[in-house]
Amino acid sequence: CGILALLVIQHELSFDQMHQKGDRIVRVLRERGGGEGRRVRWLTSGALARSIESNYAEVEAATKSRLYHVTLRVGDTPFPQHIQGHVDDHFFDLFDFPFNQGNEDALDQPYTAAITRSLANVLFPGQDPMEKTVTIEERYYGGDYVVAALLEDPPETSSLQFELLHKTQPLSEQGRDDWTAWQPRVQQAGIQTFLLLRKDVDSDAFELKLPDFIERQMGVETRKVLTYRLQPLLEWHLYPNLDFNSSLSGTGDIRSVYL
Repeated sequence: CGILALLVIQHELSFDQMHQKGDRIVRVLRERGGGEGRRVRWLTSGALARSIESNYAEVEAATKSRLYHVTLRVGDTPFPQHIQGHVDDHFFDLFDFPFNQGNEDALDQPYTAAITRSLANVLFPGQDPMEKTVTIEERYYGGDYVVAALLEDPPETSSLQFELLHKTQPLSEQGRDDWTAWQPRVQQAGIQTFLLLRKDVDSDAFELKLPDFIERQMGVETRKVLTYRLQPLLEWHLYPNLDFNSSLSGTGDIRSVYL
């Protein structure tokens, strides 16, 4: 029983430790309201990453991603419910997801993608997936993508899970606005923003500067109802219920680890 308990504890405490800069990465959260009506969510405006990166010396780099389930297709064969991700140019500056073939530069061309080894085995069993074509069926990013890189699967202890990544810009005007504009009331954009803080920057002290930033970007009225909170990546898995209440659920709980 002691050995099993130790293995569980070791597993829970190892989440997101694979990233070399993980102790300096924070996720930006949106907090609205107060008291019992307080709500904390991870949805952010598409303009946030580039703007905060250029306005604050405390931020070494920022990245944004949009991860969700889509149907993929190879030829006439559909493969539903696979996680695709639209990322920006700074994603791999923060996160250490290793490549098996190719590299992040291969994604700079439109309609190229990196897929994981597991997805490659599903879509192209027994074949080399490089230069093969996979179709994404989706209104913003739909189309035929050429496999330009092969990624190792994100480990089970990674809070970020995906099967396909690309940098292709959205097709529709609404999609482009979601990805690049300020959205005082974010609904379905599904964009996450991560910051890489410089060494020795205190995230709590930096967080105190963000209300003024919100006012400059979205006005006084938005500042009254919205604020940004910074969630350390290494606390994402175990601490959200303690730090931000139950409106931001995590897959683990530090209280269970202690128990």
